[in-house]
Amino acid sequence: MRNFEIAFETLNKIFDNKIRFNLAVKSSLKKANKMGDSAFINELTSTCGCVLRHYYVFEEIIKRKYPDANQKQILLISLALANRLFSKRYDVKKLNEYVCKESELDDVTSFIEGLNDPKKLIPNDIKEDTPNYYHLRYNLPLWLVEMWSKNFDAFIAKKLFRSVYHKDKQVLRINNNTIDGEEFFKKYNNLQPFGDSLAIYDGKENIKKLLAVKNGDAFDIDAGYKLLVNSIEIDPIRGIAAYAGSSNKLLTELYCVLGNSFKMDYLCGSQKNFFEVKKEIQELGMLNISTYEVSYTGIVTCISKPVHYFFLCPRNTYFRGLSETPDYFLNINSEDLDEIIKEEKEAINEAKDQIEDGGYLIYYLPTVSKNETRGVIHAFLKENPNFTIVREKQMLPFDKYKNMFYFAILKKGESND
Repeated sequence: MRNFEIAFETLNKIFDNKIRFNLAVKSSLKKANKMGDSAFINELTSTCGCVLRHYYVFEEIIKRKYPDANQKQILLISLALANRLFSKRYDVKKLNEYVCKESELDDVTSFIEGLNDPKKLIPNDIKEDTPNYYHLRYNLPLWLVEMWSKNFDAFIAKKLFRSVYHKDKQVLRINNNTIDGEEFFKKYNNLQPFGDSLAIYDGKENIKKLLAVKNGDAFDIDAGYKLLVNSIEIDPIRGIAAYAGSSNKLLTELYCVLGNSFKMDYLCGSQKNFFEVKKEIQELGMLNISTYEVSYTGIVTCISKPVHYFFLCPRNTYFRGLSETPDYFLNINSEDLDEIIKEEKEAINEAKDQIEDGGYLIYYLPTVSKNETRGVIHAFLKENPNFTIVREKQMLPFDKYKNMFYFAILKKGESND
């Protein structure tokens, strides 16, 4: 099987079988017996990723030419377009011949070769500064473009669309338990200071492969977690609990601030998250973290008495996934959003009774959606006047810290201290 045929098969797994990108790639690598072939892996991931990153505009122009084209035909032509215009990994003539034969459509080669400028793929009749234009230009679901356009003013929304896939700099959290800042930057001169206990990397290497990360002297954590934990003075003796409906890095940030011996109940909303947290606890050498796998509706069953600090991160849209996985847009829709918001509202109401008077409910989400963030919090405050807001912050991916991150710190009742 030729390499571009393997790429086409991988794309079919993603679209037809609803297999996630990384798993589809892994499956194809195993089948082709090329798990250790780094050049092939790079070729496969970049080409399939390219198809996915431009899928909406490819689909638009292909359907205009071939209105009755099915999914297989759209993917075949998209693969040829991605290779010709962007990735340039396969022999154009051989790939075009394959696509022409397999698609069984007329004038496919002429159609592909007629598209020469990657900057002019969007049809001329689609006006700039319209939702449909941003949908095609930035490969974002139309419903998401419309939601963000409603949530933010035009200037902010446009910057948000543009920044989703663009990552020019990456922020690292320095591990204060193993190294101080001055020593850190002497040891890792490819990293630059970026505020207290943060470093910035602007190279092309995968951040997880950096020596500082491999050595455990730095973590790949959104800076939002540091701002969140810094916004509240934590006395670990007062009692800490957390519920996470999906993966996040709160535990690592707490480790950076409090060390490895503080006590905490950590509730995980899925089996996947439970095993990830157990692994994280082991890697960090944390001594007193009790973990539970439980739905948000079962929070009360795991907390023996009200705590002073309850960190809540319900299942959410995790729009950061748009920049992390090229098939993210295939795995969420507007109906999913409605269900997620319902869960978030129910989760915060489940958590509120597990906090002692004078304690704090800390709600945080690595995402950008006013319906999930400010909408949930301000509706909750309206219904629960015994809670007041201490601090609220929405971070955006084009801001200083390059984060899609929101948090709100709520205080319950009156404190005696």
